Amino acid sequence: MPTLDQVQDTIKELLGFTYTGADASGPGGPGAGGLERFLPAAHPIFQNFVVSNVRVEPVRDEARFTVEVPDPDDLLEAKPLSPAIAWGSWKFDVTFMPRPYPMISDLIMGWKTDDWYDDTGALKAIQYVEEWKRFCVFQTAPREEYARAKLGDAMRFVTGSGAKPGGPDVFSGNPYPAIVNVLLPDDVLTVSWYNVPSRFVESVNSNLRKHRNRVNQKTWMGYDPGTVLYRSFKETRYASPFPKLDPNWGGAGVFATQRLTNLDLEFWVTRRTSPDLPATNPATENLNFVKAGWNLFPWFKDRNFYYAVSANADPMKCYPMFRSVNFGLIFRDPDAP
Repeated sequence: MPTLDQVQDTIKELLGFTYTGADASGPGGPGAGGLERFLPAAHPIFQNFVVSNVRVEPVRDEARFTVEVPDPDDLLEAKPLSPAIAWGSWKFDVTFMPRPYPMISDLIMGWKTDDWYDDTGALKAIQYVEEWKRFCVFQTAPREEYARAKLGDAMRFVTGSGAKPGGPDVFSGNPYPAIVNVLLPDDVLTVSWYNVPSRFVESVNSNLRKHRNRVNQKTWMGYDPGTVLYRSFKETRYASPFPKLDPNWGGAGVFATQRLTNLDLEFWVTRRTSPDLPATNPATENLNFVKAGWNLFPWFKDRNFYYAVSANADPMKCYPMFRSVNFGLIFRDPDAP
């Protein structure tokens, strides 16, 4: 005869779940900063479909049941209404549907040992899990934007004959005082990241908040360094179906309010290149400063892009518009060691 704990364990095995605690033993263990995920069960025939909903009903049989009295050692603050009835049989009505993202187990994900140059230029060793490779959906859309400047002699009239193209005061070769437009070759990349502990946003150590408005220091998802700018995020929270007791209340039976969230991370992608990039001297420069992508700005006379920094005689203080970060940190557990 199944116990109520066994019924709940079966629901968890069918639906799968993400552990919300900071001591997750996912890929690489607690020190790697990855998520601990338990994948849902797949349909026995259509295996691209997985469990999305479970409805459980007891099969009431007056001859087969037990009464389970709540454990007084739980010291629950909100007391159960009455003892629970554990029936001898339970009916599981299971709904399957496809998921829009790859589902990869903790065992396959593993972790990555890497490094990055922090804001001071110091080389730091880090560990992280490439969580963007699972439970994530990537969508790209063009970002129509122009850089504009009013330059009186930036453009001139030209005709084949040299004759007046339109009126006595306009001659071939004369300047055209126009506003010059330079199309910025940019896109918006939205990464929808599903079933993430809300702690990734709430924590005072949140990497999602800390590293906004930074470019990728290393190649990420095929994008060259400096070409992806992490802008912001939006979240949709929902209650975790399997909360644990909150240890912060000294052993009292208070369930944790930790929630899960679906995040939409906004990245801006650019294809800016420069015909004349300055050389980098690792001995004298801060390698956090990436001379590419979003740190290139238009020169309206020739419509090309060039690296721009604040003026300073010290190369370590020639700050670009955007600092950089290893994007592995953005997806890392903020409370991991």
